[in-house]
Amino acid sequence: MHNTMYCSPEQRLQEESLKLLRQQKGRGADFYWMLTFHYRNPAVTGWENKKQLHNGSINGMTKLRNDSIHVSKDAKHIRNLLLRSIWGVKRLDLCNSAKVAMIFFHEKGQGIQYHTHLLIGKTPPPYLTVESIETVWKQKVLPKAKCLSRTNTVDVRAVHGVQGAFDYLTKEIPLADNVIDYEASCLLWPLGQGPRCVY
Repeated sequence: MHNTMYCSPEQRLQEESLKLLRQQKGRGADFYWMLTFHYRNPAVTGWENKKQLHNGSINGMTKLRNDSIHVSKDAKHIRNLLLRSIWGVKRLDLCNSAKVAMIFFHEKGQGIQYHTHLLIGKTPPPYLTVESIETVWKQKVLPKAKCLSRTNTVDVRAVHGVQGAFDYLTKEIPLADNVIDYEASCLLWPLGQGPRCVY
């Protein structure tokens, strides 16, 4: 690895990502899927109707879509919906025993609002295919997450383990524009440590 004193931001994020992936694997995570999704753009057709805005004006919503704290809040809501819908996990402190790990990477290109890459582990039956995960997203997540885009569909890809996930992150995503969201992520912890409740 590079000497962190002389690393570029992209190199530092690569090292941080690989370290986190290896740590989580050592604690029982079995990474398998990468989900990429977009947030609803306040300027798209239909948002001109103020009754459809769940938090302020179009200009206000545009600012929130470009605010990392608000994006993290939306990511936590999506995390909780996935935990309940796929794994039946209703509390964040139960992720350890269920060996459920999720890592959120928020990407923001120049002049573009955030979108998110979500790394998750192997999913239980009946969620074993791309199509089944797309279906649970459409039926269980999308209707309850107003923050999500209705024009961009979720992209689901198999990444197969730490190396597959790292290869995807380094080849498909400009890491210099990414942030690991530790607060929204569902991480595995040593026994007796970790979060106690769902945010």
